[in-house]
Amino acid sequence: MNLKTLKSLWPFAVLLIAASCGVENLYRQTEPMVVVYRSIESYWEQINADWTMKDGMFESHGRTDDWAILLSKETLPAEFEVEMMVNMVEGELFELMVNTQHQKYVRAYLYTTEQNAHLGKGELDRNNIKRPGGGKTLFSQDLVIENGKWYELKARYEAGVFTFYFEGEKALEYSLVELGLSTSGKLGLLSNGNTLVKDLKISAL
Repeated sequence: MNLKTLKSLWPFAVLLIAASCGVENLYRQTEPMVVVYRSIESYWEQINADWTMKDGMFESHGRTDDWAILLSKETLPAEFEVEMMVNMVEGELFELMVNTQHQKYVRAYLYTTEQNAHLGKGELDRNNIKRPGGGKTLFSQDLVIENGKWYELKARYEAGVFTFYFEGEKALEYSLVELGLSTSGKLGLLSNGNTLVKDLKISAL
């Protein structure tokens, strides 16, 4: 093999080495990108009350008057799927802050008081020391939600349509473009109590 051939193969060798070493956030043409978060400090920004992480599990320490927000440092893929297991140990609210950009985001949240899943127009106010998130609710779907129980959540955004799944069943599905909601941005987790999140995975579609 001559020198010219070796130089042409060098980029492929780099990709092979990176994959074998477990480099994260690596896009591939043949399979979806999967992001696995291993630490809060490396991948997240904390806004208000604390979130902690141990053995791959996130835990919020929010309160009714001190909402805990965790915001990813990286932007979500143009089209994506977010999967996780969630346990609202204490508190009434757990929210996915989807496509967070500047002060706007899409709210996809569970509310135990009303026993609903909701979709809404979110506003992020970093100057609000009590409730930096929240906003207008647009649509709701009745669900049975209990504190202290694990639930499978999935959010999918493809071709301009956002779909929210609860325990494998489609709960909400709407076009973000038609609603005039944010279509790109970061991922956030919001809780007004003690919430556990595990098996968090983000895949590029």
